[in-house]
Amino acid sequence: MTRKVIFALIFLAIGFAIGFWTGANNALAPLVTVEKVQDDDSDSDQDDYGFDENQTNSLAVTSKSAKTTVKNNNKTTKAETKSVASDKKTEKIVKTNTTSIESHKLTDEKHKPETNLKKSESEQKDTEIRTFDPNALTVVSFIQDWLDYEATLSLKNNTDRTISSFKATIIYKDMQGNILDYQEINQYISIAPQMAKSFKIKAYGHDNSYAYYKSKKSSSNPERVFTIEFKLNSYE
Repeated sequence: MTRKVIFALIFLAIGFAIGFWTGANNALAPLVTVEKVQDDDSDSDQDDYGFDENQTNSLAVTSKSAKTTVKNNNKTTKAETKSVASDKKTEKIVKTNTTSIESHKLTDEKHKPETNLKKSESEQKDTEIRTFDPNALTVVSFIQDWLDYEATLSLKNNTDRTISSFKATIIYKDMQGNILDYQEINQYISIAPQMAKSFKIKAYGHDNSYAYYKSKKSSSNPERVFTIEFKLNSYE
């Protein structure tokens, strides 16, 4: 009797254990299925949003390429900036050189007026000589008494510059206009513009008691008078 009871208890325990194990497996099966389904859903979501490994690598490569492009653009911009700066520096140098050249020109022009003035005076002088004026010097007065060895001739400078020398011919005539004689004179004498100056020349006909018709005559030979014609040949 005791053995039968013991065996019966053992079989009950074994049956109970088997039943418990089977129930536990059935209870855990839905959880495993749900977890697997969730994993599958997670993989599906990852596929839907494009976060798989290949696409991530592609995005990384694209981002690196974009960074390289930006760097290249930055280098190009810097190069262009340097080029612009170089052009500005060159332009500044050109402006400096231009300013320097203009400064030299202004300095040269400051010294030109005197040179130009002297040149102008010289050219004017040469022009006046080339365009000879026979009336540049005219007679103001002539004095020769019948006893004088020298006559006094006064000439006026009718030009706008100083005359330092001249050559002329004095023609002596009687009161009827007949030529009696002539005398060439070459005088180095300075006459200011629009001024007159007197100087001595050799008298005409002293041995024959000749006198200029406006001067003192010989009482014994009153007819021995003359007039003059002044002819200017050149002047400087």
